Amino acid sequence: MTAHVEVLPGNATDFELALAAVLDPHARLADAVEAIRVADQAPPVPFLPFRVWELGLGELTPYVPNVFALISEGVRWQRVRGTRAAIDRALTWLGYAGALEWQPTRRRWWNGVQLALDRFRDAEEPDLDRIEGLMGLSLPFRSDFLRGFRGYDVRAAETGWTRTSACMLSDWSGARLHQAAIAPHRQGASAPKWSFGREWLVDQAAAEPDLSALGVWIEPGGGSPLWSSLTVPWSGDISHWTDSADVIRRRAIATALDGRRCWVRFEDDDGTIGHARARVRAVAAQVGGEYRVAGQDWTCRTDSPTAVLVSALTRFGDGFGDSAGAGRTATRMGLLFDAEPVAPLKPAIPWAGPDDLAGGTMVPSSIGPGALPWFDSPESDRLVAETACTIPFGRTVREQVRFLLRL
Repeated sequence: MTAHVEVLPGNATDFELALAAVLDPHARLADAVEAIRVADQAPPVPFLPFRVWELGLGELTPYVPNVFALISEGVRWQRVRGTRAAIDRALTWLGYAGALEWQPTRRRWWNGVQLALDRFRDAEEPDLDRIEGLMGLSLPFRSDFLRGFRGYDVRAAETGWTRTSACMLSDWSGARLHQAAIAPHRQGASAPKWSFGREWLVDQAAAEPDLSALGVWIEPGGGSPLWSSLTVPWSGDISHWTDSADVIRRRAIATALDGRRCWVRFEDDDGTIGHARARVRAVAAQVGGEYRVAGQDWTCRTDSPTAVLVSALTRFGDGFGDSAGAGRTATRMGLLFDAEPVAPLKPAIPWAGPDDLAGGTMVPSSIGPGALPWFDSPESDRLVAETACTIPFGRTVREQVRFLLRL
Protein backbone atom coordinates (compact mmCIF):
# COMPACT_ATOMS: atom_id res chain seq x y z
CA MET A 1 0.00 0.00 0.00
CA THR A 2 1.25 3.49 -0.80
CA ALA A 3 2.19 5.76 2.13
CA HIS A 4 -0.13 8.64 2.98
CA VAL A 5 1.75 11.95 2.75
CA GLU A 6 0.33 15.12 4.27
CA VAL A 7 0.58 18.19 2.06
CA LEU A 8 -0.16 20.90 4.65
CA PRO A 9 2.64 23.43 5.19
CA GLY A 10 4.76 23.35 8.31
CA ASN A 11 3.10 26.45 9.79
CA ALA A 12 -0.41 24.91 9.70
CA THR A 13 -2.45 25.52 12.86
CA ASP A 14 -3.92 22.80 15.03
CA PHE A 15 -7.36 23.62 13.69
CA GLU A 16 -6.19 23.19 10.10
CA LEU A 17 -4.52 19.89 10.94
CA ALA A 18 -7.65 18.61 12.68
CA LEU A 19 -9.86 19.75 9.82
CA ALA A 20 -7.63 18.01 7.25
CA ALA A 21 -7.68 14.80 9.27
CA VAL A 22 -11.48 14.85 9.53
CA LEU A 23 -12.07 15.59 5.84
CA ASP A 24 -9.29 13.33 4.48
CA PRO A 25 -10.96 10.41 2.56
CA HIS A 26 -7.80 8.30 2.51
CA ALA A 27 -8.79 6.27 5.55
CA ARG A 28 -11.97 4.99 3.92
CA LEU A 29 -10.72 4.93 0.29
CA ALA A 30 -7.22 3.56 0.82
CA ASP A 31 -8.15 0.02 -0.27
CA ALA A 32 -9.93 1.30 -3.39
CA VAL A 33 -6.99 3.51 -4.33
CA GLU A 34 -4.62 0.57 -3.99
CA ALA A 35 -6.95 -1.61 -6.07
CA ILE A 36 -6.98 0.98 -8.85
CA ARG A 37 -3.18 1.09 -8.87
CA VAL A 38 -2.94 -2.70 -9.03
CA ALA A 39 -5.60 -2.88 -11.75
CA ASP A 40 -3.64 -0.38 -13.81
CA GLN A 41 -0.54 -2.57 -13.68
CA ALA A 42 -2.33 -5.93 -14.10
CA PRO A 43 -5.91 -5.25 -15.21
CA PRO A 44 -8.49 -8.01 -14.78
CA VAL A 45 -10.08 -9.46 -17.90
CA PRO A 46 -13.26 -7.30 -17.76
CA PHE A 47 -11.05 -4.18 -17.67
CA LEU A 48 -9.04 -5.07 -20.80
CA PRO A 49 -11.23 -3.34 -23.45
CA PHE A 50 -11.22 -0.12 -21.42
CA ARG A 51 -7.48 -0.33 -20.90
CA VAL A 52 -6.96 -0.76 -24.66
CA TRP A 53 -9.14 2.30 -25.30
CA GLU A 54 -7.30 4.32 -22.66
CA LEU A 55 -3.94 3.60 -24.30
CA GLY A 56 -5.24 4.40 -27.79
CA LEU A 57 -4.61 0.89 -29.15
CA GLY A 58 -8.07 0.23 -30.55
CA GLU A 59 -6.90 0.25 -34.18
CA LEU A 60 -4.68 -2.75 -33.45
CA THR A 61 -7.33 -4.98 -31.89
CA PRO A 62 -8.57 -6.55 -35.20
CA TYR A 63 -5.08 -7.85 -35.92
CA VAL A 64 -3.63 -8.84 -32.53
CA PRO A 65 -5.27 -11.93 -30.98
CA ASN A 66 -3.44 -11.64 -27.64
CA VAL A 67 -4.81 -8.60 -25.79
CA PHE A 68 -2.32 -9.00 -22.94
CA ALA A 69 0.57 -8.74 -25.41
CA LEU A 70 -1.11 -5.76 -27.04
CA ILE A 71 -1.39 -3.87 -23.75
CA SER A 72 2.15 -4.66 -22.62
CA GLU A 73 3.81 -3.96 -25.99
CA GLY A 74 1.40 -1.56 -27.68
CA VAL A 75 2.74 1.61 -26.09
CA ARG A 76 6.30 0.68 -27.07
CA TRP A 77 5.03 0.06 -30.61
CA GLN A 78 3.44 3.52 -30.70
CA ARG A 79 6.76 5.14 -29.80
CA VAL A 80 8.52 3.60 -32.84
CA ARG A 81 5.57 3.57 -35.24
CA GLY A 82 6.62 4.33 -38.79
CA THR A 83 9.99 2.60 -38.46
CA ARG A 84 11.34 -0.89 -39.09
CA ALA A 85 11.38 -1.48 -35.35
CA ALA A 86 7.58 -1.11 -35.28
CA ILE A 87 7.20 -3.78 -37.97
CA ASP A 88 9.53 -6.18 -36.17
CA ARG A 89 7.63 -5.69 -32.92
CA ALA A 90 4.22 -6.12 -34.58
CA LEU A 91 5.21 -9.35 -36.34
CA THR A 92 6.35 -10.92 -33.08
CA TRP A 93 2.79 -10.58 -31.76
CA LEU A 94 1.74 -13.08 -34.44
CA GLY A 95 4.75 -15.37 -34.07
CA TYR A 96 6.48 -14.24 -37.27
CA ALA A 97 9.58 -12.34 -38.27
CA GLY A 98 10.76 -11.00 -41.59
CA ALA A 99 13.07 -8.78 -43.58
CA LEU A 100 11.86 -5.65 -45.36
CA GLU A 101 12.77 -4.97 -48.96
CA TRP A 102 12.23 -1.41 -50.16
CA GLN A 103 11.78 -0.64 -53.82
CA PRO A 104 14.80 0.95 -55.53
CA THR A 105 14.68 4.73 -55.68
CA ARG A 106 14.98 4.56 -59.46
CA ARG A 107 11.48 3.07 -59.69
CA ARG A 108 8.37 5.20 -60.08
CA TRP A 109 6.79 3.23 -57.24
CA TRP A 110 9.77 3.87 -54.99
CA ASN A 111 7.69 3.83 -51.80
CA GLY A 112 6.63 0.19 -52.12
CA VAL A 113 7.71 -2.39 -49.54
CA GLN A 114 7.95 -6.18 -49.74
CA LEU A 115 8.20 -8.54 -46.78
CA ALA A 116 10.30 -11.72 -46.81
CA LEU A 117 8.83 -13.86 -44.02
CA ASP A 118 11.08 -16.09 -41.95
CA ARG A 119 8.81 -19.13 -42.31
CA PHE A 120 5.82 -20.51 -44.17
CA ARG A 121 2.53 -19.07 -42.99
CA ASP A 122 0.43 -21.15 -40.61
CA ALA A 123 -2.89 -20.33 -42.28
CA GLU A 124 -4.12 -17.95 -44.94
CA GLU A 125 -6.92 -16.77 -42.70
CA PRO A 126 -6.58 -15.00 -40.39
CA ASP A 127 -2.77 -14.80 -40.41
CA LEU A 128 -2.28 -13.00 -43.72
CA ASP A 129 -5.02 -10.45 -43.02
CA ARG A 130 -3.44 -9.73 -39.65
CA ILE A 131 0.01 -9.30 -41.14
CA GLU A 132 -1.38 -7.00 -43.82
CA GLY A 133 -3.21 -4.89 -41.24
CA LEU A 134 -0.20 -4.58 -38.95
CA MET A 135 2.07 -3.72 -41.87
CA GLY A 136 -0.30 -0.96 -42.95
CA LEU A 137 -0.36 0.53 -39.45
CA SER A 138 3.37 0.14 -38.79
CA LEU A 139 4.83 1.44 -42.04
CA PRO A 140 5.41 5.14 -42.68
CA PHE A 141 2.28 6.81 -44.04
CA ARG A 142 3.95 7.32 -47.42
CA SER A 143 4.76 3.62 -47.88
CA ASP A 144 2.64 0.91 -49.50
CA PHE A 145 2.82 -2.77 -48.57
CA LEU A 146 3.06 -4.54 -51.93
CA ARG A 147 3.83 -8.19 -51.32
CA GLY A 148 4.84 -10.87 -48.85
CA PHE A 149 6.62 -14.06 -49.85
CA ARG A 150 8.29 -17.23 -48.62
CA GLY A 151 9.50 -20.21 -50.64
CA TYR A 152 8.40 -18.94 -54.08
CA ASP A 153 9.72 -15.59 -55.25
CA VAL A 154 9.68 -14.65 -58.94
CA ARG A 155 10.26 -10.99 -59.72
CA ALA A 156 8.95 -8.72 -62.44
CA ALA A 157 11.19 -7.92 -65.38
CA GLU A 158 13.10 -4.67 -65.29
CA THR A 159 14.87 -3.67 -68.48
CA GLY A 160 18.60 -3.55 -68.03
CA TRP A 161 18.52 -4.96 -64.50
CA THR A 162 17.20 -8.54 -64.68
CA ARG A 163 17.54 -11.66 -66.79
CA THR A 164 14.46 -12.77 -68.69
CA SER A 165 14.97 -16.35 -67.52
CA ALA A 166 14.82 -15.27 -63.86
CA CYS A 167 11.77 -13.02 -63.92
CA MET A 168 8.24 -12.52 -65.21
CA LEU A 169 7.35 -9.90 -67.79
CA SER A 170 4.08 -8.94 -66.14
CA ASP A 171 4.44 -8.68 -62.38
CA TRP A 172 5.79 -10.28 -59.23
CA SER A 173 4.59 -13.75 -58.38
CA GLY A 174 1.72 -14.09 -55.94
CA ALA A 175 -2.03 -13.96 -55.46
CA ARG A 176 -4.33 -11.53 -53.67
CA LEU A 177 -6.79 -12.57 -51.00
CA HIS A 178 -8.83 -9.38 -51.46
CA GLN A 179 -9.29 -6.83 -54.20
CA ALA A 180 -8.71 -3.81 -51.97
CA ALA A 181 -6.30 -3.16 -49.12
CA ILE A 182 -7.63 -3.36 -45.58
CA ALA A 183 -5.23 -0.76 -44.15
CA PRO A 184 -7.28 2.29 -43.04
CA HIS A 185 -5.14 4.84 -44.92
CA ARG A 186 -5.10 2.78 -48.14
CA GLN A 187 -8.82 2.28 -48.71
CA GLY A 188 -9.43 1.68 -52.41
CA ALA A 189 -5.84 0.70 -53.18
CA SER A 190 -4.94 -2.78 -54.40
CA ALA A 191 -4.39 -5.41 -51.75
CA PRO A 192 -0.87 -6.82 -51.38
CA LYS A 193 0.15 -10.06 -53.03
CA TRP A 194 1.19 -13.19 -51.18
CA SER A 195 3.61 -15.67 -52.73
CA PHE A 196 4.39 -18.94 -50.94
CA GLY A 197 5.95 -22.17 -52.12
CA ARG A 198 6.44 -25.64 -50.65
CA GLU A 199 8.34 -28.70 -51.83
CA TRP A 200 7.23 -32.32 -51.49
CA LEU A 201 9.44 -35.26 -52.39
CA VAL A 202 8.66 -38.93 -52.95
CA ASP A 203 11.96 -40.80 -53.15
CA GLN A 204 11.59 -44.52 -53.84
CA ALA A 205 12.77 -47.33 -56.07
CA ALA A 206 10.76 -47.88 -59.23
CA ALA A 207 8.61 -50.90 -58.42
CA GLU A 208 8.12 -53.83 -60.80
CA PRO A 209 4.28 -53.64 -60.71
CA ASP A 210 4.39 -49.95 -61.66
CA LEU A 211 6.83 -50.45 -64.53
CA SER A 212 4.94 -53.52 -65.73
CA ALA A 213 1.69 -51.55 -65.87
CA LEU A 214 3.48 -48.92 -67.94
CA GLY A 215 4.89 -51.59 -70.24
CA VAL A 216 8.55 -50.78 -69.57
CA TRP A 217 9.59 -53.49 -67.12
CA ILE A 218 12.79 -55.40 -67.90
CA GLU A 219 14.02 -58.24 -65.73
CA PRO A 220 17.39 -57.47 -64.12
CA GLY A 221 20.17 -59.99 -64.60
CA GLY A 222 23.84 -60.54 -65.27
CA GLY A 223 25.51 -60.49 -68.65
CA SER A 224 24.21 -58.67 -71.70
CA PRO A 225 20.47 -58.90 -72.37
CA LEU A 226 19.21 -60.13 -75.71
CA TRP A 227 17.47 -57.62 -77.98
CA SER A 228 14.45 -59.90 -77.94
CA SER A 229 14.10 -59.39 -74.17
CA LEU A 230 13.68 -55.61 -74.53
CA THR A 231 9.91 -55.13 -74.56
CA VAL A 232 10.07 -51.32 -74.39
CA PRO A 233 9.90 -49.08 -77.45
CA TRP A 234 13.26 -47.72 -78.52
CA SER A 235 14.69 -45.64 -81.31
CA GLY A 236 18.29 -45.27 -82.42
CA ASP A 237 21.20 -46.81 -80.62
CA ILE A 238 20.27 -47.24 -76.94
CA SER A 239 23.05 -49.73 -76.24
CA HIS A 240 26.76 -50.16 -76.72
CA TRP A 241 28.65 -53.43 -76.79
CA THR A 242 30.72 -52.33 -73.77
CA ASP A 243 27.69 -51.51 -71.60
CA SER A 244 26.69 -53.80 -68.78
CA ALA A 245 23.25 -55.34 -68.53
CA ASP A 246 22.27 -52.95 -65.70
CA VAL A 247 23.23 -49.87 -67.72
CA ILE A 248 21.31 -51.11 -70.76
CA ARG A 249 18.29 -51.92 -68.59
CA ARG A 250 18.22 -48.51 -66.87
CA ARG A 251 18.72 -46.71 -70.17
CA ALA A 252 15.93 -48.61 -71.88
CA ILE A 253 13.43 -47.99 -69.05
CA ALA A 254 14.36 -44.33 -68.61
CA THR A 255 14.29 -43.64 -72.35
CA ALA A 256 10.82 -45.14 -72.62
CA LEU A 257 9.53 -42.90 -69.81
CA ASP A 258 11.41 -39.70 -70.67
CA GLY A 259 8.97 -37.07 -71.94
CA ARG A 260 5.94 -39.32 -71.53
CA ARG A 261 2.66 -37.57 -70.77
CA CYS A 262 2.04 -37.64 -67.03
CA TRP A 263 -0.11 -36.03 -64.35
CA VAL A 264 0.15 -35.94 -60.57
CA ARG A 265 -3.25 -36.81 -59.13
CA PHE A 266 -4.25 -35.53 -55.68
CA GLU A 267 -6.98 -37.28 -53.71
CA ASP A 268 -8.70 -37.00 -50.35
CA ASP A 269 -11.39 -39.01 -48.60
CA ASP A 270 -14.07 -37.44 -50.83
CA GLY A 271 -12.37 -38.45 -54.07
CA THR A 272 -10.11 -36.82 -56.63
CA ILE A 273 -9.17 -33.19 -56.03
CA GLY A 274 -7.41 -32.59 -59.34
CA HIS A 275 -4.41 -33.28 -61.54
CA ALA A 276 -1.25 -31.21 -62.04
CA ARG A 277 0.63 -31.58 -65.30
CA ALA A 278 4.06 -33.12 -64.73
CA ARG A 279 7.34 -33.39 -66.60
CA VAL A 280 9.14 -36.73 -66.83
CA ARG A 281 12.91 -36.70 -67.23
CA ALA A 282 15.61 -39.36 -67.22
CA VAL A 283 18.27 -38.08 -64.82
CA ALA A 284 21.59 -38.98 -63.26
CA ALA A 285 23.38 -37.56 -60.24
CA GLN A 286 25.91 -34.91 -61.23
CA VAL A 287 27.52 -32.05 -59.32
CA GLY A 288 26.16 -28.74 -60.56
CA GLY A 289 23.14 -30.30 -62.27
CA GLU A 290 20.02 -28.27 -62.98
CA TYR A 291 17.87 -30.14 -60.41
CA ARG A 292 18.42 -30.23 -56.67
CA VAL A 293 16.54 -33.22 -55.26
CA ALA A 294 17.05 -35.31 -52.11
CA GLY A 295 20.21 -33.42 -51.19
CA GLN A 296 21.88 -34.13 -54.56
CA ASP A 297 22.34 -32.37 -57.88
CA TRP A 298 20.76 -34.13 -60.86
CA THR A 299 20.99 -33.53 -64.58
CA CYS A 300 19.05 -34.83 -67.57
CA ARG A 301 20.85 -37.90 -68.94
CA THR A 302 19.47 -40.48 -71.34
CA ASP A 303 22.82 -42.16 -72.03
CA SER A 304 23.48 -43.31 -68.46
CA PRO A 305 20.44 -42.49 -66.28
CA THR A 306 20.04 -43.79 -62.76
CA ALA A 307 16.56 -42.47 -61.99
CA VAL A 308 13.43 -40.94 -63.46
CA LEU A 309 12.38 -37.54 -62.09
CA VAL A 310 8.73 -36.54 -62.31
CA SER A 311 8.05 -32.96 -61.23
CA ALA A 312 4.89 -30.85 -61.10
CA LEU A 313 4.21 -27.30 -59.92
CA THR A 314 0.67 -26.25 -59.10
CA ARG A 315 -0.59 -22.74 -59.71
CA PHE A 316 -1.89 -20.39 -57.04
CA GLY A 317 -5.32 -21.61 -55.99
CA ASP A 318 -5.15 -25.04 -57.66
CA GLY A 319 -6.91 -27.62 -55.49
CA PHE A 320 -8.33 -25.01 -53.14
CA GLY A 321 -11.95 -25.54 -54.18
CA ASP A 322 -14.63 -22.98 -54.97
CA SER A 323 -14.33 -19.41 -53.79
CA ALA A 324 -16.88 -19.92 -51.01
CA GLY A 325 -15.42 -23.14 -49.65
CA ALA A 326 -12.43 -23.98 -47.51
CA GLY A 327 -9.27 -25.38 -48.99
CA ARG A 328 -9.00 -29.13 -49.47
CA THR A 329 -6.18 -31.27 -48.13
CA ALA A 330 -4.73 -34.07 -50.25
CA THR A 331 -4.14 -37.28 -48.33
CA ARG A 332 -2.93 -39.38 -51.30
CA MET A 333 -1.07 -38.61 -54.49
CA GLY A 334 0.34 -40.60 -57.35
CA LEU A 335 1.25 -40.54 -61.04
CA LEU A 336 -1.27 -40.97 -63.84
CA PHE A 337 0.44 -41.65 -67.16
CA ASP A 338 -1.02 -41.35 -70.68
CA ALA A 339 -4.21 -39.48 -69.71
CA GLU A 340 -5.56 -36.86 -72.13
CA PRO A 341 -7.75 -33.80 -71.43
CA VAL A 342 -11.31 -34.25 -72.62
CA ALA A 343 -12.77 -32.00 -75.31
CA PRO A 344 -12.99 -29.03 -75.51
CA LEU A 345 -10.09 -28.56 -73.07
CA LYS A 346 -6.73 -27.67 -74.55
CA PRO A 347 -4.07 -30.41 -74.53
CA ALA A 348 -1.55 -28.33 -72.58
CA ILE A 349 -3.70 -27.26 -69.62
CA PRO A 350 -1.58 -27.04 -66.43
CA TRP A 351 -4.36 -28.22 -64.09
CA ALA A 352 -7.20 -30.66 -64.73
CA GLY A 353 -10.22 -31.19 -62.52
CA PRO A 354 -11.50 -34.57 -61.32
CA ASP A 355 -13.45 -35.21 -64.55
CA ASP A 356 -11.23 -33.37 -67.04
CA LEU A 357 -9.05 -36.33 -68.07
CA ALA A 358 -9.79 -39.43 -70.11
CA GLY A 359 -7.81 -42.65 -70.09
CA GLY A 360 -4.65 -43.12 -68.11
CA THR A 361 -2.61 -46.08 -66.88
CA MET A 362 -3.46 -47.56 -63.50
CA VAL A 363 -1.66 -50.36 -61.67
CA PRO A 364 -4.01 -53.39 -61.57
CA SER A 365 -5.20 -54.67 -58.21
CA SER A 366 -3.75 -58.09 -59.03
CA ILE A 367 -0.43 -56.98 -57.56
CA GLY A 368 -1.92 -57.53 -54.09
CA PRO A 369 -2.96 -55.03 -51.43
CA GLY A 370 -0.07 -55.61 -49.06
CA ALA A 371 2.11 -52.86 -50.50
CA LEU A 372 -0.45 -50.14 -49.82
CA PRO A 373 -1.64 -50.41 -46.20
CA TRP A 374 -3.70 -47.20 -46.36
CA PHE A 375 -6.05 -48.60 -49.02
CA ASP A 376 -9.60 -49.11 -47.73
CA SER A 377 -10.48 -51.31 -50.69
CA PRO A 378 -7.79 -53.84 -51.68
CA GLU A 379 -9.64 -54.54 -54.94
CA SER A 380 -9.15 -50.98 -56.27
CA ASP A 381 -6.57 -50.20 -58.91
CA ARG A 382 -4.00 -47.64 -57.82
CA LEU A 383 -1.82 -44.93 -59.30
CA VAL A 384 1.83 -45.35 -60.16
CA ALA A 385 4.03 -44.61 -57.12
CA GLU A 386 0.96 -43.79 -55.06
CA THR A 387 1.79 -42.61 -51.57
CA ALA A 388 0.16 -41.03 -48.54
CA CYS A 389 0.62 -37.30 -48.02
CA THR A 390 -0.80 -34.26 -46.26
CA ILE A 391 -0.90 -31.29 -48.63
CA PRO A 392 -3.28 -28.45 -47.64
CA PHE A 393 -3.96 -26.45 -50.79
CA GLY A 394 -4.30 -22.67 -50.58
CA ARG A 395 -4.93 -19.59 -52.68
CA THR A 396 -1.47 -18.11 -52.09
CA VAL A 397 0.80 -21.16 -52.37
CA ARG A 398 2.35 -23.17 -55.21
CA GLU A 399 3.11 -26.80 -54.42
CA GLN A 400 6.28 -28.28 -55.96
CA VAL A 401 5.85 -32.07 -56.07
CA ARG A 402 8.66 -34.36 -57.18
CA PHE A 403 8.81 -38.12 -57.58
CA LEU A 404 12.33 -39.55 -57.78
CA LEU A 405 12.00 -43.11 -59.06
CA ARG A 406 15.37 -44.78 -58.75
CA LEU A 407 16.17 -47.50 -61.30
